Amino acid sequence: MYDYYFTFRSMLPAQRAAAYLQEQGLSAAFLRSPAALAKHGCGYAVLVKEYEAKRASFFLLAIGMSYEKILKRDSAGVFREVFL
Repeated sequence: MYDYYFTFRSMLPAQRAAAYLQEQGLSAAFLRSPAALAKHGCGYAVLVKEYEAKRASFFLLAIGMSYEKILKRDSAGVFREVFL
């Protein structure tokens, strides 16, 4: 199973996104972006599991909460941008 990271440039939107997704019943975690992501200008992220990624994207876009990118981390730890 893969991890999906919804990236944000600042802390407050990422915290709000994680809280909102949790209110919707998803298991979302707010965190500082891993070093591999931070060098791309993404300082904070919301982590969700693969099976909840599409729902998370839908919920965030439905309320107008924008994120920078969605990145998928594979089992080798490599990040790749994805579009849901």
